Amino acid sequence: MEAYGNDPTDNGVKSQTATFQLSDDGKTATVNVNQNGSHCKATYKYTIYANGTIDLTSSYEAQGNGARRLGFSLNFPEELSKVRYYARGPLANYVDRLEGSDFGIYETSVKDMYEPFAHPQSNGNRVGLRWLTLTNNEGTGVKVETAGDVAFSDALDRRRIAHSTPRMGVASKQSHRSSL
Repeated sequence: MEAYGNDPTDNGVKSQTATFQLSDDGKTATVNVNQNGSHCKATYKYTIYANGTIDLTSSYEAQGNGARRLGFSLNFPEELSKVRYYARGPLANYVDRLEGSDFGIYETSVKDMYEPFAHPQSNGNRVGLRWLTLTNNEGTGVKVETAGDVAFSDALDRRRIAHSTPRMGVASKQSHRSSL
């Protein structure tokens, strides 16, 4: 979970529990994660299928009025540098600046999503995400399909894609991790 109040490095998570269940036929596994924090309660349900597909359902419940952003980030290998997506684009757009951005299928690189803002913040945000692929030079990678109001952005280390509901802004931690 990424939920930030006034301190952009404090995600507010105080406790986390997880349960694991394998289906009787051994073809699916389910992981349920519950997080409690000072800014937000979050639940994640991962359903992992034998073919490699992972379904993720998440929900958030703000606690008080301290959270400015709610969402999560996914970390991927650095070699997944080619980005293709169906969302508003082709340039960065935000919930308060999206009417001038058309829905379409766009291609770029993780490197080219970086925006040299004077103050570190979310980079290369795209609102209205329907799907996203991250691939390496050989075309191997991952595909993310979404439902609902979803935005994604490139985090500062250029290897993380962050997700949030556009109403809450963009969830991207201001750190430099070695994986996306």
